[in-house]
Amino acid sequence: MKQAEDLVLKQERERHAEQSEKALTLLKLKDEEIRELKERLLKSGTSLANTNELQEQYNQSIKRETSLQQTVSECNKKIEELSAKLQIKLNEYSELESLANSHEKEKDALEHKPVSYTHL
Repeated sequence: MKQAEDLVLKQERERHAEQSEKALTLLKLKDEEIRELKERLLKSGTSLANTNELQEQYNQSIKRETSLQQTVSECNKKIEELSAKLQIKLNEYSELESLANSHEKEKDALEHKPVSYTHL
């Protein structure tokens, strides 16, 4: 009977050893699977961080572009104002130049006009 009990105990130990070995193998596989998932998650997290960084850079460039467009618009408005003022000044200058030419012609005409003493 003792031998039968020993045999049963031996078989139980072997079965437990096999189950332990299977469980250990499963644990190793699960551990490897978890490690791979962590790596993928890390990569996707890095990718997400890169995507977020790129989105932020894009948003900043849009803000800069909008700001530059506003500045250009303000500059164009100022150019229009200055062009209008310049045109007014050019018109005034042209009028003064025309008036000066007219006076010069009158002066030349008076200098070259023969003097008439008949009304004296």
